[in-house]
Amino acid sequence: MLVRGQTPAAVESSYRNALPLYIVLRNASFPIHHIRAQALKSESSTKPVSLEIYNLLIPATTIQTLAPTMDADTSQDVVLVPSDTLLITLSVLPNIEGVIEWKPISLDTISAGRLLPLSIVVKEARRCLAANRKTNSPQDYQQTSSRNLLPIVWREGRYWTPKSVIVSDSFRDGLPARMQREWPQVPSPYVMMQCFLIRSYATCYLDRADYVTINIKSPTLSFDAPWRVVRTLLPPKVNYTYSLGMGLVPEGVFEGVFEFWSRPRVSSGVFEYKPGIGLISGSYDDYFYDLNPVMPRLHFDDIVLDGKIRLR
Repeated sequence: MLVRGQTPAAVESSYRNALPLYIVLRNASFPIHHIRAQALKSESSTKPVSLEIYNLLIPATTIQTLAPTMDADTSQDVVLVPSDTLLITLSVLPNIEGVIEWKPISLDTISAGRLLPLSIVVKEARRCLAANRKTNSPQDYQQTSSRNLLPIVWREGRYWTPKSVIVSDSFRDGLPARMQREWPQVPSPYVMMQCFLIRSYATCYLDRADYVTINIKSPTLSFDAPWRVVRTLLPPKVNYTYSLGMGLVPEGVFEGVFEFWSRPRVSSGVFEYKPGIGLISGSYDDYFYDLNPVMPRLHFDDIVLDGKIRLR
């Protein structure tokens, strides 16, 4: 099963001990967009760092076909409207060298039960969204992330999947003793699955912001905005404890790309979202910090869509 609703330590333990699950990203009845990005060389980075993202954009009508209401108790489900879209992102993250490696794979070599149909992944994503939107406490975004689901893609006449990467002993030896015990090696291949609900609705307030809904019509707010500014974006009679958390909020938009943040940050950190495409980059703070604690935040400034359209 996909990892959900666990503490970070339990999530990582489950990932290390679980066999990977696979999903084939081919011949789907909905759009799948591929992002290939690089953080190029700079004064603080000696070599490029790669990132690949697969965005699955499933319209509400297709969701109803692949994953109809799961339970008789519809209060446990997320109610969809025709304009809704389910976004499932699979972020393929690099090794300590900044590289993503792929290996060929034959579908008939995958053990029974480990190759998931798209309908199962969509159904699980819908269930996770419903659980998050029902409770919406600051850590509930963890319910919508998984780290043992690997994409299988069709390239050059055959199937490929991310290749396992072993972190060097010298890197592990340089970690604090606690991290050496708790994180003997960065899980690899490391693919981060997240699911979001794309739902745009005009609003003057932020009190309905949660950790799974991407709303480009929400008021923009800077991450470091003072409380007096935040308070103007909350209903006057709402007793809102801002220090405990803030759901997904757009910080701004530039050339059609929206930057979203939350407190605490979701697994992809501060991310960029392009309507009709999905996520095009993210900071992935926790992953890159655990990979290399002295690595500065990366800016992915070379982004190509579907292998042919340069976005930046």
